[in-house]
Amino acid sequence: MKTSFLLALPALAVGLASRDFAQANQVAGRDVQLFSLSTLTAMGRTGAFPNGNNGVAMSTTSCNTGTGNIPWNQAMSETHPMISFIVARREVGDTRITQISDRSFIKHGFFATNSPGCGTCQHPGSGSQLGVGCSDTYGTTNNGDNFWLGPPDEFDPWLGTWEATCSHFDKGEPPVAPAQQCDGLRSLTTGQATALGPVGHRINVLDSAFNTAAAGWAYQAQYNVVGEPELERDNNTAWRSFTPTWSAAQNRWNFAQPAGTTYNSILSAWPGATLVDAINGGDDGRVYVAFKVTGPVNGLYHYEYAVHNRDNHRGIDAFRLPICPSAHIVNVGFHDVDQNAGNAWTFANNGNEIAWTTDSNPLNWNSFFNFWFDSDAAPQFSTCLLDQDKQGAGLAQLSASVRTPQTVFNVYLGDGCSNTAPPVLFATGTPAAATIPNATFGFQSNGNTVLSPVTLFYGGIPGTQNFGGACNVYMGGWLGTGITVWSTAIADAFGNANFAVAVPNDPGLEGLEFRFQSLGFNGGGGPLFGSFDLSNGLNVRIGNAIPNCP
Repeated sequence: MKTSFLLALPALAVGLASRDFAQANQVAGRDVQLFSLSTLTAMGRTGAFPNGNNGVAMSTTSCNTGTGNIPWNQAMSETHPMISFIVARREVGDTRITQISDRSFIKHGFFATNSPGCGTCQHPGSGSQLGVGCSDTYGTTNNGDNFWLGPPDEFDPWLGTWEATCSHFDKGEPPVAPAQQCDGLRSLTTGQATALGPVGHRINVLDSAFNTAAAGWAYQAQYNVVGEPELERDNNTAWRSFTPTWSAAQNRWNFAQPAGTTYNSILSAWPGATLVDAINGGDDGRVYVAFKVTGPVNGLYHYEYAVHNRDNHRGIDAFRLPICPSAHIVNVGFHDVDQNAGNAWTFANNGNEIAWTTDSNPLNWNSFFNFWFDSDAAPQFSTCLLDQDKQGAGLAQLSASVRTPQTVFNVYLGDGCSNTAPPVLFATGTPAAATIPNATFGFQSNGNTVLSPVTLFYGGIPGTQNFGGACNVYMGGWLGTGITVWSTAIADAFGNANFAVAVPNDPGLEGLEFRFQSLGFNGGGGPLFGSFDLSNGLNVRIGNAIPNCP
């Protein structure tokens, strides 16, 4: 039985991109709102804690805020609302937000109660339509009922259309005889739905996703109805915060849910991130991109991106970021919503662009993926590209303005060498660039043998000289002839050695370049001459008028 409507929540409409277009089947005046979101509940579980899996559901109330009735027919009629769900976790320090639920099945609406509570309800006289100003609530029992849950891939979220023939409901689970699988009649029975067990096709979340330190959690629901104009969809999606707690006595997770609902992509739950979006004109739906750049720490900026496909039917199979070709890119990562490491997107550094791509695991609607890396290049705004996966009308790529690694003052020349992890040399100061003048400029060499001497040397002749194995000196000449020792410091208890290299107020230095590298004594044995480690090389460009990207 449906729960009663409890509380109306204010809508916060967020319009982020131009919307002077219309999809092919839009119905003027059609507008459904996710009016209330509440009661995230663990409905059942399989496996023993802390290695189990949970079937989760949430309660949703919709409201017809448009000017005409909205079809609310039960399957196998094809005109009814769909409700989709996401559960996410904010990592410690809010470094990242990740989807911890699977790309779950979606709820097929089946009857409108046409209750009051969101305006003057104009009852249409039937539960097969949601009247103007009327509300309809599905409690957790209904939204978690496998009898009404179907695969998201059967639904076109852009047009709001679903084909009953040959659908999950038509075929049944397990499938009925072939002759009955595509006859347009429901074969999925209540008995089959019950046999799916306590988790089934409910929102699936592993114990391990809840049972971990985090900055916070959030859950989202979204309504889609056939023909709703894109301009009216900002109030279809909303999220709430929650905190999970395991109860051994109840053998279940309980969720504390403070008041407050936000109308937007669940990515807006990520503090400190910037949220932008992109849409394929009037041909397909909207994709959100949230990004955050932090640092530098030890000479590296950390770049984080999360991409949420709200209702783009064609899906996304590539995420492309322009970079300065001299940018050093390390510690690359990717996260999707399944447990299959074999279908992770492939990363490539193509010189002036880095890209993650897939030919088998696109970012489909009602899910979001994560992409991250570190770079020595400082951020600037530029345009990311998202390739559409399926063929179809409209553009082959979407675009959005994000921050990417574009500014390189000190060019990374190559890795160092060590029998363990090589020392890392990076520029320091405010700024960490050889501007004229810059009394704070200098270097730090990390990862050296503690309390051992470290020598900083430099030269102005380009070149790379190999001294065996992975040991390269990234400058031409020899010590005393083209290569000069700047100074020697003793590495501290953490293996760090600091060098002051103040830049004087001398305009004659403008445009000059010098290569720097550090040499550390390793009493335990190093690859260079049996006793030394080498850091990476840096090409330092001096001046105030040098280009941001060499």
